[in-house]
Amino acid sequence: MISSEKEKLIQKLYSGECSKEELEKLFQLVKTLPKERAMKVMEELWKQSLQYPELEVERSKKMFGNIKGRIGGKTPIIKPLRKSYRRWRLAGMAASLLLVAGLTIWFWSDRTQPVVHTTADLEQKALILPDGSKVKLNSNSTIAYRKTWNDREDRIVKLSGEAFFEVAKKLHTRQKFKVITSDLTVEVFGTVFNVNSRHQQTNVYLEEGQVALKLKHGPEKMKLLEPGEMLTYSARDRSILANRKSASSELYTSWKDGTLTFEHSPLTEVLQKIEAIYGISFEIGSEIDDQRKVTAGLPMEKLELVIPMLEQALNLKIKKTDRGYLIE
Repeated sequence: MISSEKEKLIQKLYSGECSKEELEKLFQLVKTLPKERAMKVMEELWKQSLQYPELEVERSKKMFGNIKGRIGGKTPIIKPLRKSYRRWRLAGMAASLLLVAGLTIWFWSDRTQPVVHTTADLEQKALILPDGSKVKLNSNSTIAYRKTWNDREDRIVKLSGEAFFEVAKKLHTRQKFKVITSDLTVEVFGTVFNVNSRHQQTNVYLEEGQVALKLKHGPEKMKLLEPGEMLTYSARDRSILANRKSASSELYTSWKDGTLTFEHSPLTEVLQKIEAIYGISFEIGSEIDDQRKVTAGLPMEKLELVIPMLEQALNLKIKKTDRGYLIE
């Protein structure tokens, strides 16, 4: 049901008594409705506007032509409404037409306009998505999603880089929540997980709940994860590179608490994670095994602390060069 306030404003709109302030208020109120319900209001406004025969045919054609021009030209909504109000004094049909036109522009531009968040070196962002889901975005990462979500469509997020998700459950609508990377799509209903999509591969760690992974290529197109399970997949290699059960959450989620945790991790993997956080590059000396195992906990706050601690963990020297850092 539409609220009594909206009903009163709509009745004033039809009678030609709606002021420009009330028209803008009605516009904002209708925007708060779910898309399907708002569309029904728009349809009703259109039908009601046709009941005003006192508006001359030529005048209505001219008005409708102006509205179509505004929709095609993406003119800002509120300004034309004010201008049209002053010109036609909000005759019932004029007001209905203009409100429908404004809402049409809003649905096709504002609601489909993506929201994009990007982080820089050593920057993290805490985000709240339109459905109330929480996201923590790691350094040098990008996330994109639609500005508003309704109660019927899947909730879709596109990710490049790393993010930790706490997804709001939608038990009454059973809406899926999807995270799309260049390698795979993570599908969930409500759960807690980490996604890291870098270096032409995507790593997904499930902390709580259950997720389904849709892989782009390879013999297995669908993979279900259970809590504590980690999977790494590469669309380029068309294969699952790693799949571990009962994995430690700290290895995959400690970054959100300011620490990089490694346990018997290959040196190349350690360096790639540090490079992604700080936007730097490492070069490994020819005498050093790049697959040697590293166990360490490194604070993310300052690179000046990470380098000497990494030297200690490796028992090697790390030298600053013009191109980055050399391990020798």
